[in-house]
Amino acid sequence: GEGENEEPAAAVIAEEVHEVEGADIPVVKGIKCTVMMQKNGPAGLVDEVCGSIVREGYAGLCLEHYKEYLISKLNKSKLDPITLYDTNQIAAMLRREERQVPPKDEDEEDDDYRNRLIEEVQEKFRLEDLAQ
Repeated sequence: GEGENEEPAAAVIAEEVHEVEGADIPVVKGIKCTVMMQKNGPAGLVDEVCGSIVREGYAGLCLEHYKEYLISKLNKSKLDPITLYDTNQIAAMLRREERQVPPKDEDEEDDDYRNRLIEEVQEKFRLEDLAQ
């Protein structure tokens, strides 16, 4: 319908970050990432253009800056960083904290299971701990 595309849905952004993670994406030739970065020069910090390779569909950014861009978009939409993790990463997080990882029900969709694990983690930890 009209007006649905204002803000990208959180899930879509999280999806994009997943795709970025597993990216084997063609490089855009002739373009370099133009994000200004502070780099250590002989006279201290200097502003320099990033200059890394740009990949297709990355909004003219290199992988690192595209991830930062997506994550800042996520932060603006007030999402917890855990929404960027996949099911295995969330399960690993629970195990690391010696928590039970609830088993997946036979007829449960992957996304539902993942959301259930996210809730589990969110209950168990303060979100600051995850943002480290």
